Amino acid sequence: MDKKFIIIGGVGLLIIILLIVFLVRGKTTTTTSKTNTMVIWDYKNEKAAYDPVILAYQKMKNIKVQYVVKDPNSYLEDTVNAMAAGNGPDVWIVPANILPQYHDKLYPMPAGGFADPDNKKNDLEVYKDSYPPVVTQDNVINNQIYGVPLTIDSLKLFVNQDLANKALNEYLQTHPNIDISAMSNTISNPTIWDDVVTADHIITTKTAKGDISRSAIALGTSDNIPAATDILTALMMQNGAKMVTDDLGTAQFNTSQNLFGKIQYPGTKALEFYTSFSNPKNANYTWNSKMGNARRAFAEGKVAMLIDYDSAKDEIRNISPNFYYRTLNLPQIKESLNPIDIAQYDTLVVSKTSTMPLIAWRFVLTATVGNYVSSYYAITGKSDNFQDQQVNYCQSWYNPDTIKVQAIFANAIDQAVAGKDTQTAMDGAAGQVTTLLGKLKAQLQTVN
Repeated sequence: MDKKFIIIGGVGLLIIILLIVFLVRGKTTTTTSKTNTMVIWDYKNEKAAYDPVILAYQKMKNIKVQYVVKDPNSYLEDTVNAMAAGNGPDVWIVPANILPQYHDKLYPMPAGGFADPDNKKNDLEVYKDSYPPVVTQDNVINNQIYGVPLTIDSLKLFVNQDLANKALNEYLQTHPNIDISAMSNTISNPTIWDDVVTADHIITTKTAKGDISRSAIALGTSDNIPAATDILTALMMQNGAKMVTDDLGTAQFNTSQNLFGKIQYPGTKALEFYTSFSNPKNANYTWNSKMGNARRAFAEGKVAMLIDYDSAKDEIRNISPNFYYRTLNLPQIKESLNPIDIAQYDTLVVSKTSTMPLIAWRFVLTATVGNYVSSYYAITGKSDNFQDQQVNYCQSWYNPDTIKVQAIFANAIDQAVAGKDTQTAMDGAAGQVTTLLGKLKAQLQTVN
């Protein structure tokens, strides 16, 4: 055979081999750069709680999971902007009550995530059986599931029974003719706000100068009550306030409503009632901003009742490990036909801009209903609470920005405490919330 032909053939073969190597390496590099990293965004520093499922998932799927904790004050805006730019997270952990606003920017759960073929139930049927109504209200839109929570929390009434009993015994010494059984039940188990007011008047004691020497309940202020604005929201909704208009464009909690056959301003009424407990001129006066943090004051026996989320138990236990107290359902207004409470929880969702939505959804389901749920509870000390009777009547509303609305409602409380007209304070708050609703609408239009 001609040597020249052999040389040319050898060179050609070498070129083919090099070309194949180049193509294979190029293909591998491109695939890796686009698909081997799943990004999770959160606004709380809970990475350790997700570490077990992240480590397991990385091994199962041979991908890298990047967990990023963002600034809670700009979290929602940052995420919307990132999605608009095409570089948002794959998995997004969000306050559940904002999901309805953002659902068209999210990737719904693929079919089969919850289905139970043995019982012939589809995803939605199993989902509704597994979670309280508020979870379905927040996370299911147009019969599609957009998010899955790990836990849920609701407002509770914490009662220091020993302090309440001591106050009742003192009261009975000067009021021997009252119905002891009925009064004892009112003090021990306040189910309506009228009971809370009665207990307040019996438990609260003041000095000759009018200073509070024993407080009945931590209510009325914004700065030292952790759940202040959510308590106010619950009162507004219990009184019949419609939080926003049907077109979701305008705040309505400051307007009049035809309730129980008469025109009322339920939002303003709620603000007046809430702040009455910190008004020295009101018979309900029992609390003020100088009395320190409400949870600590309760744990130290300085106040008989506290309204807070069930998760506050951890902090109370840390302050006073052997402190005995009872937790009851959030009181309701007497006229209410349907009880209302407020839920607080996060939900895991998948961004519509994710390049790996099916993989991201598999992670969400693995984290929330798979084998690693128990590790989350063990690390955080939380529990699912989905079977708690009270969460069955929790409600949410179209809140345009949970962080900013909290500050707006706190400011309304502060204005009322300072003596400003409560309707004016409510009107101002409504105007600010309406501005946020408009801003939210404009932001959402930037994401396809």
